[in-house]
Amino acid sequence: MFNKQEWYNNTYNLSFLMCNVKRMRLISPSTIWQKEFILFARQFQKEKKFSYYQGAIDNFDLYVAQLKNEENNIDLTFSPTPCSHYWLINNNNEIIGVTRIRHHVTTANISHDQGHIAYDISPQFRKKGLGIKILQLALKKAKQLSLKKVIVATDLFNIASRKIIEKNQGIPSEIKDSYYYSNTIIKYTINIK
Repeated sequence: MFNKQEWYNNTYNLSFLMCNVKRMRLISPSTIWQKEFILFARQFQKEKKFSYYQGAIDNFDLYVAQLKNEENNIDLTFSPTPCSHYWLINNNNEIIGVTRIRHHVTTANISHDQGHIAYDISPQFRKKGLGIKILQLALKKAKQLSLKKVIVATDLFNIASRKIIEKNQGIPSEIKDSYYYSNTIIKYTINIK
């Protein structure tokens, strides 16, 4: 049955969110955002990706220093290739997503299973169109790195992530079993304009 108040609330919330999406921006990692980033990282505790953010909780200053080193091609202990990291913040100064932009994809792990750009949206902010926004902004950063074409990979059965990539002009280029993970991945190519 049609509920006018529910429709109004949903329409209002969607238009409010779309207005706020325009104000979102990517920032470089910094220790001044410790509280906000720890809140973001803790959202992943029930997911496999939490181990990726555990370092931030254990020693935030060291974590940020490692991210900056990766960007500057210094001590690539945790990343086999130079990688720029950015955090997506909303107008309430909440960190709601992160993106990683690898400067090239020449190592075995990256070229086989991953790509230039990866992103995560906090579980509490998913299903709100923010994946599309973070990838749009990441593509602009990739262009600043002089990348003309990027590869973005996702799990073949992650329909939400596939839609995000496709809405950003991603063209499917390869489907294969992951070498490092127990899944099938699909790679997309995006030409940067």
